[in-house]
Amino acid sequence: VLNSGTGSSRTASKPGEFSELPLNRSEAVTVRKGFKDDLGQTVLPDASGGVVINMKELEPVRIDLSAPGTSIRPVSSLPVGSSFDSRTGVFHWKPVAGFIGQYRLVFVESGENGPVSRREVIININSK
Repeated sequence: VLNSGTGSSRTASKPGEFSELPLNRSEAVTVRKGFKDDLGQTVLPDASGGVVINMKELEPVRIDLSAPGTSIRPVSSLPVGSSFDSRTGVFHWKPVAGFIGQYRLVFVESGENGPVSRREVIININSK
């Protein structure tokens, strides 16, 4: 899924349709910020159940949301210029100038029998 900023979001659903699913509060994500090709850092959900990522304007980010035995897909609109690879569970974004503020992303994890949980990622972008 790629959001180029043209037309509507390419996600098939709206976040509210999955609000009854339990929030996955245990799975960590791996976050890589900047241009370093390192292993990234592991980020656990906070007390509210969401994964919070703080970053600077113009800083690229790669978030690996994959979890064993599940597939994952976005159900909220992705920010302009971002992409999500549903095959690997990886979200990529390099926010351009002016993308300052908070961005809330909602994903649904599915197992063999359909949707099992939702995951929330909050990206806070501060000015450079």
